[in-house]
Amino acid sequence: MLTDDSAPAITYVVSQYPAISHTFILGEVNGIKAQGINVKVASINTPDRPFEQLTDDEKIAYNDTLFVKQALFKKLPYYLLLTLFTYPRGFFSSLWDTLKACLRNPTSTVQKTAYWLEAMVVADLAKKQGSQHLHAHFSTQGCTVAMLAAQIMDIDFSFTVHGPDEFYHVGEQQLEKKFAAAKFIICISDFAKSQVMKYTAFTEWDKLHINYLGVNTTQFSPSPEIHNNEIPVLLCVGRLVNAKGQGVLLQAAKTLIDRGVNFTLLIVGDGPDRIDLEKFAMTHQLTQHVNFMGKVNHDQIQPLQQKADVFVLPSFAEGIPIVLMEAMACGTPCVTTHITGIPELFTHDHDGLLVRPGNANMLADVLERLITQTDTRDRLKVAALDTVRDKWCIHQSNQRLAKLFIQRLS
Repeated sequence: MLTDDSAPAITYVVSQYPAISHTFILGEVNGIKAQGINVKVASINTPDRPFEQLTDDEKIAYNDTLFVKQALFKKLPYYLLLTLFTYPRGFFSSLWDTLKACLRNPTSTVQKTAYWLEAMVVADLAKKQGSQHLHAHFSTQGCTVAMLAAQIMDIDFSFTVHGPDEFYHVGEQQLEKKFAAAKFIICISDFAKSQVMKYTAFTEWDKLHINYLGVNTTQFSPSPEIHNNEIPVLLCVGRLVNAKGQGVLLQAAKTLIDRGVNFTLLIVGDGPDRIDLEKFAMTHQLTQHVNFMGKVNHDQIQPLQQKADVFVLPSFAEGIPIVLMEAMACGTPCVTTHITGIPELFTHDHDGLLVRPGNANMLADVLERLITQTDTRDRLKVAALDTVRDKWCIHQSNQRLAKLFIQRLS
């Protein structure tokens, strides 16, 4: 454990914190704090739920977080003048770079100007904290703010790349500039690293580091009670958006019903696709088998995973989903798609099952196999538990990350 005097001070910059879809950031912040690193979080947006709906851990995080837009709205003139007189060189150099970005894409002028102003708030927080470094999660808007704040203060920044959607708008998100400007880049998978390598010079590859995320295997574990669902329960957790593939899952569910296979499907999450998905379920007489549960807090996910017979995530785009690791740690056999970094998590037919994305018939075949073959479920469960405890433990991930920060910031 580091002493307070020797510990680096880092300001995290994230787009929204706390947030249901980004619970891993909360676990990471708490984990590296436990390693002795001083961390403050600047969240561009307020949480995705009212304060009273946050978990206990999230409420603690909320009270220790600076909400950037909220602060900027209250004291815009203050931050402008403070930055101008405290960092005059950084003020004008970051302004010039922002203006050049606006000229390249005039339609985003308001957005890019907002990032520049938000960076001033982050710079003030970092200065008050005595921060030597800024770190962002995802290479999108939060990273833009972190890069500008680092430029204002003339300090270094880094960020964690998840992918794959981060690589969809390389020019618009100024990814090549961010890759070049960052002191180092953390990639959550070999796949993510390979995509960064695509846009960085060979001579820059030594600043790319892989740190797999992880799950709290003391918090997520199999239930001590043996559950025996009379009707097998399938569980899917994720935002209801096209990329998560719930439409394919409903198509597979219809195929299973046509085959006479009985099951209950719990779909946890909310999003813009919910109306269309519910309409499909009603049109195809799936409502007796499918239950849309809406948004559920993270502390309520584990009991659902422990009671499910199969966890299914039919996504088209993912990094390496934490929710899969959590299901594995709960002893729930997993079915997901063979995309991006997911094959780095488990091996097909050893500790999970992989299907081709978008293939509803293949998904139905695999689900039917797990629904009807308890021995296969038991075999996958045992192997998955071994895998997640050996390689995907959050404590190991946070120790690696803290060590990396200490090495690179010393």
